[in-house]
Amino acid sequence: MGYMWQQHKRVIGLELGGLQLGGVISPSIGNLSFLISLDLSNNSFGGTIPQEVGKLFRLEYLYMSSNVLRRGMPTSLSNCSRLLDLGGGVPSELGSIPTTLANISTLQELRMEFNSLTGSIPPSFGKQQNMQTLALHANYFGSYSDGDFQFFNALSYCTHLLSLSVGSNRLGGGLPSSIANMSTNLTELSPGGNHISGIVPRDIGNLIHLQTLQLYGNLLMSEKIPSSIGNFTQLVKLYLSNSSFEGVIPPSLDISCNSLIGSCQAKSQNLNSSLPKHIGQQEHIGTLFEGVIPPSLGKYIRGLVGLKRVDLSNNISGSIPGYFSSFRLLEYLNQSNNNFEGRVPTKAKFQNSSIVSVYGNNNLCGGIKDLKLKPCF
Repeated sequence: MGYMWQQHKRVIGLELGGLQLGGVISPSIGNLSFLISLDLSNNSFGGTIPQEVGKLFRLEYLYMSSNVLRRGMPTSLSNCSRLLDLGGGVPSELGSIPTTLANISTLQELRMEFNSLTGSIPPSFGKQQNMQTLALHANYFGSYSDGDFQFFNALSYCTHLLSLSVGSNRLGGGLPSSIANMSTNLTELSPGGNHISGIVPRDIGNLIHLQTLQLYGNLLMSEKIPSSIGNFTQLVKLYLSNSSFEGVIPPSLDISCNSLIGSCQAKSQNLNSSLPKHIGQQEHIGTLFEGVIPPSLGKYIRGLVGLKRVDLSNNISGSIPGYFSSFRLLEYLNQSNNNFEGRVPTKAKFQNSSIVSVYGNNNLCGGIKDLKLKPCF
């Protein structure tokens, strides 16, 4: 069932999301000149977005994701000068971002993720000084070339920016040093899954309120993790997997007060296995290495008796550590898709198959019956 809100007998809100509606969006939508909120998401509307949407100059919230609209966003959308939230995504196959979108100075939320958008990310976003969320991940932005990240320079003018997600695109080249000039209010920075080369600017530590940093999947990166990330005292999620960082995990990264999920995930055969000495209060830990668990690292993990979630699915070999059976608070232990071998422990937490996962290890044996492993001889 859809909803319509009225005020003084004028329609100010129209919520038609998820009603399995089809056809085209009627140009007469422009006659609802008092409309403040329009939700047409999760339907099967086709055709184009009518230029008449630009007549909705009182519009503040527009949601049109998960449709089959094509050809591009209407340039007239820039006439919606009160627009605060272009959220929940926009329809797929809309080409590139129109430069006129930057004329909506009131825009606070812009979400265009999981589309087929191409071209460059326009530096004109720097004009939108009220922007708080810019989500452009999972598109085809960039050309795998140097300079693809130059829009970062302009975003330093977005002093209210809280979340920037541009991962899983085709952005290449290095991260500009201007990354350090972005809003200190920024809590999420996610350029992972691109083709970043070079080094991480050392002054990235200026972003002191970061809670999420995703640099995963940038295979061309081959440098030390900058020690300045130790300034991220509010960090909750740090993703470094499938990168080529070398050296040590900075001791300044005191994560004892946080719950890192995906914790420092790194393809870290080149990373020193020593961890910050105050790691003992961790509740969640992810994969920090490939190959056999180094004795020095095993020593640290053994002391993390407060762990609730452990994910060690990352091509690890050797035997399954038996010390996890003594972790009283453990709720999740994922050791799947590795090269573990030998006997699976059967004590304490290993007696519960709803907690322990070991599938994808062809050389394991024993364990409880629910794990359906071959017997040990």
